[in-house]
Order: sequence, then structure tokens, then C-alpha cells
Amino acid sequence: MSTARAITYEYASGDLLEQRQTYAFSTYAGADFLHAWRASRDAARALWQARAAGDEQAAGPTAQLLRQLQSNLEQGDLQAARDLGLDRLVQRFEVSKRIHYAYDPDWRPLEDAGYRDLVLYVEFALVLVAAARHSSALSYLNALLKCMDTLSALAHMVPAGHCAHAARLIDMERALVERCALHAGVMLP
Repeated sequence: MSTARAITYEYASGDLLEQRQTYAFSTYAGADFLHAWRASRDAARALWQARAAGDEQAAGPTAQLLRQLQSNLEQGDLQAARDLGLDRLVQRFEVSKRIHYAYDPDWRPLEDAGYRDLVLYVEFALVLVAAARHSSALSYLNALLKCMDTLSALAHMVPAGHCAHAARLIDMERALVERCALHAGVMLP
């Protein structure tokens, strides 16, 4: 007699800023995988809701870029956001799974440009949500899922001033996944 093994969502665990996920050769686990994903996100949301405090903003060149991208996307101007470098920032994140404090003109991280400021990841996730809402390109949703994995894995380290945003991101991410599934004709559990 075999015993069923519970599926866990292992993509949102550990220090993903140092031991980055590769996401290569992921196995298909069906509805159980989605249940585990939701449970992982729900645990992060609960922690963030308990720790939520006043708002704070990240500083530095990347933070300024993220705020400008968000402003363009709030105005419905996806092309302006792309012109500012949205797609290059997404590409850099997809390669490194990191958001750096600053980049050079060729989108390489500046020397000593740290990547551990989780406020940047929250703000990047908000940009990705807005971009995914304005575009059918899956690249924004894909990057959002990975960014949220990082934030969920490090939920206890998200500054209190961004916990409320991070908690709301869980619902936004879920809505985008559900929209994608509906568009593809897939019934989610």
C-alpha cells in the first residue's frame, strides 16, 4: 500500500536572494500544486497583515524608476513604461532573480549595488501587476510569480511599512493567475 505524499510549494522557501530558484525542469503536479501555492501565499499574507505598519518608500535610482514605471502604468501608458525600460528590468530580473539598487546604462548592476532591499521587490511586484493588467504578455505575470516567491520566502524580512502592500499583492497575483487560466480555458481548483 502506498501512502500519498503531500505536495508542498517549494519555490517560496529559503533565502531566494542568495540561493536563487532556477525554475528549470519543473514537474507538473496539477491541482495539488495550486493548492500548495495558495497555502504558501496565504501564510505570507497572514504574516504581512499582522505586521503591517505605516508606508515607506525605497530610495535610489531603481526605486525612482519603479515609481515612474508605476505612474505610467497607472495612466494606462504601457508603451511609456516600456520606453523607460520596463522590459529590460523584467529581463534582468528573470536572469538574476534580483532587483538591484542601481544599474548602469547597459542594465548591469553597478558595483556595490545591493539587491537585498525587499521594498524594491514589493514595488517591482506592484509594477508587474500593473503591466500584466495592461498587457496579455505572460512575461509580466511570470516575473510577478517569481518575485512573489522571493517575497513569500522572505516574508518575515519585508519591512513593516510595506507589509500591507505585500499582503494585497497576494490577491492581485491570484486574480491575474485566475484571469490567465480563464483566458486559456483552464478550470482552477
